[in-house]
Amino acid sequence: HDWKVAMGLPGSDVVRAKQQVEQANGSNGVPWIGGQAGGQHQAPLRFTGDIVAAGYNLHLNRPLTATDPVPVTDTTRLGAIWASPQAARDWAVDVVGENIATTCDTCRKDSIPGAGLLPKLYEESDTVAAQLKRLVDGTAPPTREELDRISAPGVVITRQVVEAIRDMPNTEQPLIMHRLVAEISAARTIEKALYARRLLLTGRQVPEVYATTVAREHAEAAVTELDREIDNLLFETRVRREVVSDTVAVLLQRAAARRQSSLQVPQVSPVDPRPLNRGRVQ
Repeated sequence: HDWKVAMGLPGSDVVRAKQQVEQANGSNGVPWIGGQAGGQHQAPLRFTGDIVAAGYNLHLNRPLTATDPVPVTDTTRLGAIWASPQAARDWAVDVVGENIATTCDTCRKDSIPGAGLLPKLYEESDTVAAQLKRLVDGTAPPTREELDRISAPGVVITRQVVEAIRDMPNTEQPLIMHRLVAEISAARTIEKALYARRLLLTGRQVPEVYATTVAREHAEAAVTELDREIDNLLFETRVRREVVSDTVAVLLQRAAARRQSSLQVPQVSPVDPRPLNRGRVQ
């Protein structure tokens, strides 16, 4: 980029341009999302975070550099998952890592390794377990807002589900709740991973990103890493489903069977209007 700037100056030739570039040592940075970045006294290029944040804003038709949270009136699923670009970029960086790049010789260059999806799955499990416990023990009322908050794609928690868990024996409740938490947390984690993947693909198309080869390649590598993490988590989920049948369906079936049995009235033997008395019909 310094070469392009130098050669565009009036009276510049190749030799003079080369000298100017060598003196700059990359301090001018490169065109990036929101302006020049990576040079002296400029913000570094944070590939994962910057690309994800740009993709987030593009999806919600916001300015590329917007940092404020989405309004409470926002009804998009993306806004419900991550309320701000910062929340989305933090999640993605935790999973696939970050490369911090600069163009000047004395500027900071660093990389942060990603931890994959497993820690996110554990975080979701802790959150879901606490939410479900509050619903079952009555600490939180089973309102639509509370039920929507704990539900996940493919696993919808209704008032009937909560009541069915409450009606179960104390010995069965922990087992059913554990299985339900596992299903919900896996569904939530995979949904977030798919959205992060989508944001990376969208952010990669931003002109400043696409024009920077190393940034474009980083986005592609991050998508590949996410694909691998999603495949691993889906494999584990499929194995669990083969071993354990659908929890909610079994739960509701058991509750219905118990209610049905409690409603049944024991049959009383009919009274013979003409009983036998000493071998004779009265």
